[in-house]
Amino acid sequence: MFLEFLYSKIHRATVTDANLNYVGSITVDENVLDKANLSEGQKVDILNINNGERFQTYILAGKRGNKDFCLNGAAARKAQVGDKIIICSYAQMTPEEAKTFKPTIVQIDDNNNISAVIDFGFGGFGNKYDDVARIIGRCPEQFKSSIVENYEKYLLDDFILEGGS
Repeated sequence: MFLEFLYSKIHRATVTDANLNYVGSITVDENVLDKANLSEGQKVDILNINNGERFQTYILAGKRGNKDFCLNGAAARKAQVGDKIIICSYAQMTPEEAKTFKPTIVQIDDNNNISAVIDFGFGGFGNKYDDVARIIGRCPEQFKSSIVENYEKYLLDDFILEGGS
């Protein structure tokens, strides 16, 4: 049996344009598409962090290095310039394949620069310390302390929920 699993995610991109009078889609900088293993014409979900909208469209390759994230056509009504979005794609695979598959997560900073690229495997979950070590090992130096701090808070919250004090 095939199930849909996360294939790739572009996390916290800033919308640079919303062009209502276009045929439809989202235009994404080709450098980002390469890092995220995404292709022109590929179906994606767009999650708007600012207003909670979730919708589907397809990708158009934008000019390499332009840092553009432009919603086109009807999708332009779902976000405003400056909104933070998440772009997700999915792949069909068996549960066995999913155990070893590692989705690509491309983190974007406030200026639409790529700040980190992480191969984030779901199959390895279970040992929280190994997972966070793998993530920290792939992040740029300036983000490591923030990740550790947030992860320690997560572990403390998880410990308290499990009945710890």
